[in-house]
Amino acid sequence: MRKVLFVTPAFLPENHISARRPAGLAKYLREFGWDVTVLTQCEPAHLRDPVSAEELHREAGLDESHVLRIVRGVRPLSANPVLKAMRGVAEYWVLPGSDNSRTAKLGLEQTRSLALDADAIWATSPGYSVFLIASGLARRLGVPWVADFRDIAEKYVVYPRWVRRVMAWREAQFCRTAAHITTIEPNAHILSRRHRAPITFISNGFDPAQLCEAPRRPEGGVFRIVYTGTIQGKQDPGPIVEAVDELVREGAIPAGEIAVEFYGCLGRRARRACRPEARRSGALVRQLPWVPNAEAMRLQREATVLLSLGIPGAPCVLPGKLFEYMAAGRPVLAYPSDPQGMDPILRATGIGRACASRAELKAALLQWHREWKGTGDILMDRRPAEIQKWSRREQAGALGAVLKQVALPNR
Repeated sequence: MRKVLFVTPAFLPENHISARRPAGLAKYLREFGWDVTVLTQCEPAHLRDPVSAEELHREAGLDESHVLRIVRGVRPLSANPVLKAMRGVAEYWVLPGSDNSRTAKLGLEQTRSLALDADAIWATSPGYSVFLIASGLARRLGVPWVADFRDIAEKYVVYPRWVRRVMAWREAQFCRTAAHITTIEPNAHILSRRHRAPITFISNGFDPAQLCEAPRRPEGGVFRIVYTGTIQGKQDPGPIVEAVDELVREGAIPAGEIAVEFYGCLGRRARRACRPEARRSGALVRQLPWVPNAEAMRLQREATVLLSLGIPGAPCVLPGKLFEYMAAGRPVLAYPSDPQGMDPILRATGIGRACASRAELKAALLQWHREWKGTGDILMDRRPAEIQKWSRREQAGALGAVLKQVALPNR
C-alpha cells in the first residue's frame, strides 16, 4: 500500500461539499492501493453542525488519527472599508504579508513536528495557500505533488476581467513545481494555456453507498421544486420563480399545486427572487434555513423536481449539487443550459434536462406538471451505467492512476 498526503483547507467534520469531496476520494482510494493521511486547516471547534466521529469514519474511511489539523492564524479585519477590500485582494492572491501567506508559512512550520511519510501529495484549492504548503512539503519530503482545482480563475465572473487575469497568473506561479494537475470541471483547454503539467479531469461526484436506484414517488398534492445549498454570485433562480409565476397567472397550473423551496444560504439575487412582491400570482416560494446533510438528502429524495443552478458567463461549470441530485434519483431541472458543462451529463445519464431561457423553463415545468398530475410521478430514462461513471469510486480510481503515474517508483 502506497501513501498519499492530502492537503486541503476543508475536511470532515466540516459539513460542506468542499469537505466531502476529499473525504469521498479518501474512502475509496484504498481500493486502488493508496493509504490516505489528511493535512487540513479545518478546526472542528469553529464549525456549525460538524459531523460525528462515526460519520467521519463512514464517509472518509478514516479515523481522527489519520487527520492532521493545523491552526490557521488570522488577524482581525479592519473597520476601514478600503483597507478591508485591499486586504481581501491580498488574501486571495496570497500576497506577501497577507494572512494566506502567513497561513502557508505557519502551516509549514507546524508540520515540522509531524511524522509525515508520503509517496505523493495531492493539494486541493481554493485557497491557494494549500499549494504553497504542498510545494514546501514536497521539497522537504522529496516527493511529487499534484495541484487540484475546484474553481479556476475564469470561474470568478463577478470580478473584472483584469482581476481574473491576475488571479490566473498568480495561480500559475503557485503550481510551477506541480507534477500533475487535476480539475473538477472539463476546462483543460483553459488550464493548459498557463500550466505545463499534464491535466486530468476528475469531477465532483456522489458516494455510491448513497445512490437511490429506485426513488419513491413524491407524496402530497403539491409539485415541489427543491434547491438545497448555497446560492451566490451570479447564480440566479429568478427565471425559475418567474416561470412558475407566469404559469400560475396564465391558469396553466393552479397556485396551490406548485411550490419552489430553497434550503440554505441565499445571495442577493436569490433573496430578491423570493420576495412576495416579486410575484403577482400568489405562487408559493419559500426561503428556508440551511439544513444538515442528512436532512438535505431526505429533502432531495422527497422532492418532485430538483433545481440545479449554473453560473452564467462562467466556462464549463459542473456544480457539485448536480451529483448529489444524481444520487437522490429525482428529476433534475438545470438552468442555465451549458453545452460544455451540465448539458452533456444530463443527456448521457438521463437524470434531467437543461433550459436556456424562461420560455424553455415554462415548457419543461408544464410538461412535467401534466405528467405528475396524470400519473403521480415523472418518468426519467435513467441510465445506471452512465450514472456510475460519476461515483466517488470511479473518481478515486482516476486519482489513483494519476498518483501512480507521478509517484517515484523506488520509494
